[in-house]
Amino acid sequence: MKKVIIILLSIVVLSFVGFKVFFNGFSNIDRITLQKPDEPFETGEKITDKKKIGTITGILNRANHSKSRYKMAIEPKYKIQIIYKNNSKEIEILHVFTGFDKNKTLLSSDTGDSYIISSKQTKKILEVFK
Repeated sequence: MKKVIIILLSIVVLSFVGFKVFFNGFSNIDRITLQKPDEPFETGEKITDKKKIGTITGILNRANHSKSRYKMAIEPKYKIQIIYKNNSKEIEILHVFTGFDKNKTLLSSDTGDSYIISSKQTKKILEVFK
């Protein structure tokens, strides 16, 4: 009996650790807007379709979370506004720097977090907005 409890407890702990390692906190999203950096979000392309939001959320949650804070000498190519479903309508803005590294894109959040995705994932995100 003790063996079963230890095994179940180990599974729960490993699941929790795996969740924390592989999940960047992008969930419960109401809508996403893509826009050029010098234009207001009101004129941008909005997504409210659950399937399209799920595609983008999956990419963002699998992105490599970078602990470093970057100050870029170039302007971002796009900016993405994420509006979450909660009482306060929390908003997060990601600045998209394509060509950050060879075949990499930097997503720099207004909260100070940075995420790195591949150019292939960037292309997939942009295709969702078309």
